[in-house]
Amino acid sequence: MGEQVHVPKELTQLEVQTMSQTEAVAGDEEFLLTILGMVRNSLEEKLVTLKTSIETEDTMSVWKIAHTIKGTALQCGLDRLAFASENLERAFRQPEGDDMTKRSLYYQTFVNESERVIGTARKLGAQ
Repeated sequence: MGEQVHVPKELTQLEVQTMSQTEAVAGDEEFLLTILGMVRNSLEEKLVTLKTSIETEDTMSVWKIAHTIKGTALQCGLDRLAFASENLERAFRQPEGDDMTKRSLYYQTFVNESERVIGTARKLGAQ
């Protein structure tokens, strides 16, 4: 594959794992930063929409957003984000879905993982 990506010392182990997973897909540092930048921008936008969907109890919209992000995460090798997205998607897929406690837990887990990926992309300077 391409050259090895430079890993800043201030990254946590999880952030390094995020880089490594994405690097396996991207192949080089410039492309890695491009991909992470696109994922970051998409996640930031989708988190706003998702919050509104949660507040208005638009379950169809929630699972569609989660499904979209799951696909993006899988294509980019972001396994933890894909897993969190899949759980959120599953919890909101059916109108009756899981109980509210479970939905809240999956939503918060998804938000935390999304924010972690966004933070990693920022630390790396991904635009």
